[in-house]
Formats: sequence, structure tokens, C-alpha cells
Amino acid sequence: MLEADIQTLANGKPRKRLDTLESDIWKKIEHNVRASRTLNVFAAWQMPVTAFVLVGGIAIGSLAAETAAVANAVETLHLGIFSPIASLAPSTLLLGGRI
Repeated sequence: MLEADIQTLANGKPRKRLDTLESDIWKKIEHNVRASRTLNVFAAWQMPVTAFVLVGGIAIGSLAAETAAVANAVETLHLGIFSPIASLAPSTLLLGGRI
């Protein structure tokens, strides 16, 4: 069985040209090195960009929350019982201003 397989391999033509084998190997090694460098550059920039986005998101989120809190506080102060814009209150609008 092994003899038949060896004979089949010996009789068949090679699938790849062996005269370019060494140059193909060096090309593959060069491609792998280039891909590794690209990956290293990407990894080096990934952390600073992620940190920048995280800090920016926290800053914008905190500013938005602060602005919303101030806006809610202002609205709460202006919409009191004796507010000059009490005519716009939902209860007043529902009754058609007959209060």
C-alpha cells in the first residue's frame, strides 16, 4: 500500500514548481512581517483612541447631565403656584382658561 502511494507520487508531476520554492518562501515571510508591523501599528493606536473616546464621552455626558439638571431646576422654579406663566399649566389649558 505504501509502495503504491510512493510510486504514484514519483510518477506524477509536482503540483508546484520547485525552482521558485525558495523565493516563494521568502515572499511569504516578508508578507507575514509586513502584516505583523501593520498589526503592531494598529494596536499601538487602538488604546489612545479608545481612551480619547471614553474621556470625551464622559465629558459630554456629564455636561449634558449638568445642563439637564440646571434646566429642570429652572423649570421647577418658574412653574410655581404664583408663576406668571401659570396660564400655560396643563390644568389651566384643559379647563379652557375659566379659572
